[in-house]
Amino acid sequence: IAKECDVERFIHLSALNASPDPTPIYLSGGSRFLKSKHYGEQVVREEFPEATIIRPADIYGPEDRFIRYYANGWRRARGTLPLWKKGTQTIKMPVFCSD
Repeated sequence: IAKECDVERFIHLSALNASPDPTPIYLSGGSRFLKSKHYGEQVVREEFPEATIIRPADIYGPEDRFIRYYANGWRRARGTLPLWKKGTQTIKMPVFCSD
């Protein structure tokens, strides 16, 4: 549809680490979500070779589940937030929807 409407500039929002063969971290065979994002990028490139593809980490906004998880009273009351491997191997940084 975008091609038929003579869109001059196409911007595609994908995902961080999109890949046809994502590294298995939690799931054997890797993430199907990341695979689907990679294939989506390929389809975009077929129609719009000059498209801008953005690969952000998690995107969050006011009152969403991502923020509620970290802002939960149980976590705030303890003053600490447990992180996998003490945060030393963090592989992404969330993006606020207004950024």
